[in-house]
Amino acid sequence: MRQSDVNELLGYTGDLSIEFEKIKDKAQTDVGIQEIYRPKVKACIEQLRSCLDYIALDIYEFLKRIHPEKIKVVKHVYFPYNKDEVTFKAMAEKNLPGLFLNQSDIYNILEARQSYKCGDAWLLNICELSNELKHDKLLIQEKVATKEVDLFNGAIKVRAQNAVISGNFYNGIVQSKDIIISRGSVISNYTGKEKDFVIKDWTGFIFKEKRIDIIVLISKANIEITKLSNEVYEKIK
Repeated sequence: MRQSDVNELLGYTGDLSIEFEKIKDKAQTDVGIQEIYRPKVKACIEQLRSCLDYIALDIYEFLKRIHPEKIKVVKHVYFPYNKDEVTFKAMAEKNLPGLFLNQSDIYNILEARQSYKCGDAWLLNICELSNELKHDKLLIQEKVATKEVDLFNGAIKVRAQNAVISGNFYNGIVQSKDIIISRGSVISNYTGKEKDFVIKDWTGFIFKEKRIDIIVLISKANIEITKLSNEVYEKIK
């Protein structure tokens, strides 16, 4: 199996994620830093996608071993993903034939990461970006400076140049006052006595055409693929 390969790649992408965080922190005061070195970003996203495809291939080989008479031969296996249930199920059947019918527990693990199930597009973004970065071009980045509002000790975070944040409720605590951000400045007339939010400057990097936060995506994907890998290999080892 390829679990050790997956772990090695996740270690590499995890190290890059930490490196990118340090670049972001330095970029807050260093105007000379306008992007993260694009080949490194490309390499990181492609390795994360490789982890997914390695896991998919091990699942396919497991299916062939456990259900040899039921699983048809597939020439190329890729990790299934899509925006909705119908197309995801079709993609899963194409790449991992018989998974839904014969190993629904593993199917459910993969489906739980789909955006229509978890409400987060990290998997879709990693897969689509890796295709574009590998086969088309390096993507243009944009350095973004804005405000970050941290409510309820990090339970809710909002980043924006213009926003009205109000009426939030968490663990029995109600946001005490509206927060208004206009053109990157806080214009709310609050007294400073409130304890339920912190406002600070924030600098980051996005793919300009996609409006996707590069560092958040890579960090999220690294964490989620680690969890996915542990769950899958527990089933197929």
